[in-house]
Amino acid sequence: KGHGARTQTLAEAAAAAAWEAGGLRGRLLPEPIGTFGYRKLGKGYRATVYLLQVTEEADDWPERGEGRR
Repeated sequence: KGHGARTQTLAEAAAAAAWEAGGLRGRLLPEPIGTFGYRKLGKGYRATVYLLQVTEEADDWPERGEGRR
């Protein structure tokens, strides 16, 4: 899940979100495996889920300290 720039595909946004939020890199399967809806701050969103075959878990990443991996 991620909020992609207009130049990113949904898959690219998912890969970027995995890196920024969890320090994970790998091979992203090109087709989504599902979707789900959620609410945040009173607004509804729909997320598209992709499978990432993790090949690297970094010790440091952009959002480290903002949650758990």
